[in-house]
Amino acid sequence: MTEGELAAVVAEFRQGPYFRRRLVEQASGTGDGLVAWLGERPVGNLFVWRAEPYEERVRHHLGHTPTLTHLEVTPSAQRQGIGTALIQAGERMLADLGYPRVGLGVGVNNDNARRIYDRLGYRDWRHGPVLVEWEEERPDGSVVSDSELCDWLVKPLDTGGPHVDAWQPWRPAEVAAVLAGTPVPWAVAGGWAVDLHLGRATRAHEDLEIAIPRADYSFLRPALAAFELYQVGDGRIRRLADGEVPTQRQVWTAEPAVPAWRMDTFLEPGDRETWVSHRDPRVRLPMAEAIRRTADGIPYLAPVTVLLNKAKHRRDKDRADFARVHPTLSTVERTWLVDALDTVHPGHEWTPIIRP
Repeated sequence: MTEGELAAVVAEFRQGPYFRRRLVEQASGTGDGLVAWLGERPVGNLFVWRAEPYEERVRHHLGHTPTLTHLEVTPSAQRQGIGTALIQAGERMLADLGYPRVGLGVGVNNDNARRIYDRLGYRDWRHGPVLVEWEEERPDGSVVSDSELCDWLVKPLDTGGPHVDAWQPWRPAEVAAVLAGTPVPWAVAGGWAVDLHLGRATRAHEDLEIAIPRADYSFLRPALAAFELYQVGDGRIRRLADGEVPTQRQVWTAEPAVPAWRMDTFLEPGDRETWVSHRDPRVRLPMAEAIRRTADGIPYLAPVTVLLNKAKHRRDKDRADFARVHPTLSTVERTWLVDALDTVHPGHEWTPIIRP
């Protein structure tokens, strides 16, 4: 939708304040307003919201997943495939931008719309209905609030790589074999680092993460020449060209022959001498202390750095990792972690438990 089309769109669908707001959001890059036309008459509209979902529960379960909103077809043009065409145009736009999936809410009693979305490949997200709330500005300037209980549906999009959930991660020993000989100071991160520290498998791991200094990415790339690399961030997954420098923090390694994701690489702000927290550059640790090794030589991040990274999310698995690890920390490590938490997450629930 363009500014020049606004008058025609409002004449057909009214809702002038709504469409003017959508133009502002489109200009800011948070979404795209699509309009279907028959000749010079607008007959349908859809807004593709590319920022994080409004609904907190949806953000919690799906993260940064775009949302299709406000699908509308003028009554005299319905049953001609216009709504389907708008949805498919939105899906193509998102896939071209690297978004691996899209979501939408449909009223729990809107059986007709639900059948259409089922036919187009949308499936229930399995977390129950979502109360969708919004405010609407009337032509007289007053604002009214409204809400609708919706089923939340999700559809995967084809971005050219494996499906976003198609993880068959390497184990730490397999990563060590792939990266053998690389000069990069890499280390296993996340939940696998906890298990390497404890010396036993404590839970299943849906992925495997390593961390390296961002400046060393170009030195890591030759070791992964047989694989495809994708940068991941802001809800998008986009394949990196040979020689391209990632702008996001995460790079996923894909093995096309499987096809599946094998490893997630964190590009950290430190260097070969100093580990630096990506959450706050004031939090640092000498690299010699930040990286430890198992008896068979596999490098992993020290547990205090792993717990600091997990402190933001406090998911069930993060709390379980904390419960297993904190009794193993020395007084020096507890002091460091308390200081780090006070810097990055003041008042964190873990601080009183580990304070020396």
